[in-house]
Amino acid sequence: VSLYAGTIETFWQPRLLEAGLRTAFFGVLLSLCFVAGAVSSFIVPLITRLMGGRRQITAILYSFASGAAILLLSCAGGVRDTALSMVFCYFLIEGVGLPRKAMINDRVPGEFRATMLSVDSLVSYLGFAGVAALGFLAEARGIPAVWRMTAFLFFPSALLYMLLGRGK
Repeated sequence: VSLYAGTIETFWQPRLLEAGLRTAFFGVLLSLCFVAGAVSSFIVPLITRLMGGRRQITAILYSFASGAAILLLSCAGGVRDTALSMVFCYFLIEGVGLPRKAMINDRVPGEFRATMLSVDSLVSYLGFAGVAALGFLAEARGIPAVWRMTAFLFFPSALLYMLLGRGK
């Protein structure tokens, strides 16, 4: 998840500058992204209920949709399409995080949760460190190549949610 979020957060400004967005609108766009995430946080429990309360299914669906959204973002051209794709990515990434954290909470006994949260945090930092290395790929192949690679890495991550939710 941090690789996904990190590649969007690291490369959206230069990509939108390339597309022609004026910097005065960056704050407005980022605000829309955060509103999209908040709306998603509100909707995820409803979707989970529709899935029979199975957080695993919600996480898998949102994970695949997130991969597709960042793939769409990598293909977007122009300010409007890139901005809308970015807002959609923020909407979906929030939908992955909520059920994932709930599944971890369900699976990890109370006495180990603090340790698990530390491990989860460490993995997030490693993901963001990986994004720093992707700057070289962005320089050589362009930002869309980084986003495509991230999308194709994100698709198999849905398999991890299948394992995490097993038995629940």
